Amino acid sequence: MSNARDVDTRLDSSNRDSIEHAITEIWSSALGRSGIGTNDDFFDLGGTSLGLINVVTKMSERFAVPLDTSIVVDGATVSALAKAVERLKSKAS
Repeated sequence: MSNARDVDTRLDSSNRDSIEHAITEIWSSALGRSGIGTNDDFFDLGGTSLGLINVVTKMSERFAVPLDTSIVVDGATVSALAKAVERLKSKAS
């Protein structure tokens, strides 16, 4: 039997998975490569500062949250960016 906390955890995980998937799609398009993992760093994959601006703009549009390049303060990985998007979306609710 699952309790409410288990359900919340699954929902959070599912939401984060969909955000991470969308971010990897944006990165794949911007970087011209596939096979991007959640712990890959944008700059280690060949991303540039200009590319980051483009990616952040697309993420802001996709998730309907105000983002700027300071979002990479916690790291420029898919996972870190997904967590930042989740925080911003929860504040907007």
